[in-house]
Amino acid sequence: MSNGFDELLHVRNLFYIGAYQQVINECTVIRSSDPRILLEQQTLLYRSQIALGRYSTVQNEIDPQSAPVELKAVRVAGQLYEELQRSGKPDEDVIDELRTLVSGASGSSLLGSVAAVAFLAGGYWEDALKAVAGHSKSIDCVALMIQAYLMLDSQDLALKELEGLKSWADDATLAQLAEAWTHLYLGGEGRIQDAFYVFEELASSKTTTAKLLTAQAVCRMQLGRFADAERLLQDALSKSNSDPDTLANLIVCGYATGKAADAISQYLILLTDVAPSHPLVVEKANKESLFDRAAAKYAF
Repeated sequence: MSNGFDELLHVRNLFYIGAYQQVINECTVIRSSDPRILLEQQTLLYRSQIALGRYSTVQNEIDPQSAPVELKAVRVAGQLYEELQRSGKPDEDVIDELRTLVSGASGSSLLGSVAAVAFLAGGYWEDALKAVAGHSKSIDCVALMIQAYLMLDSQDLALKELEGLKSWADDATLAQLAEAWTHLYLGGEGRIQDAFYVFEELASSKTTTAKLLTAQAVCRMQLGRFADAERLLQDALSKSNSDPDTLANLIVCGYATGKAADAISQYLILLTDVAPSHPLVVEKANKESLFDRAAAKYAF
């Protein structure tokens, strides 16, 4: 940042809404003499590569020995995401390596946010909270704290953090997203409608992404407007045909609208392929296992 101008504000906002290829494109043309800007630029670039499934690029380009600790964490996060996609569960050695990086460094909110996102993806909520602890003036860290509290069903703590965030970053894109997430979690027609307007406004004022369209569709489904939701999800699918949340919500919407089993099955096969650890895939497998065990008791 120079003379009050945030050189990465636009790129960060693109990252928050899931415009990962645009982030990569922007990062390749940004030139700065500030090493802090360059470091964050690199983390955004490689995190976007990870989001697009380009794990080998991240592994090959980040030196695990000489890279700054923040980039080392990005590299380890890439390993975690790749393992999640391959086997559906995180490698404990990778989680331990990420813990070591976080515990061995202090004062870096960038490191904390990179690690917390990876911990949340692996289901390590408490580790995520530890990673962002002490960074109450980092929008990224506070937003991740809110997300972790919602995942832990700690509504009061999430609301407390959200209230604090809005007191000093109310207009920030990530603060708006955090408020929309919280409204979706709390439910109620008014809150859900407010969340929808946030996602819709971000899509119209910045760029329309699969994530923003899927978020709008979730709002519509919560209000029982499944036809609108399906249209939004199809639009999202046209922008990213492998986004796990888009596929999962198409499955839910399909069941709700009575779609043919074959059509739903195709989405489920694709979701299982791209995100075997997705909660919908895991829960379905668990339910099928329970059913099979129960049925076996009555087999003749």
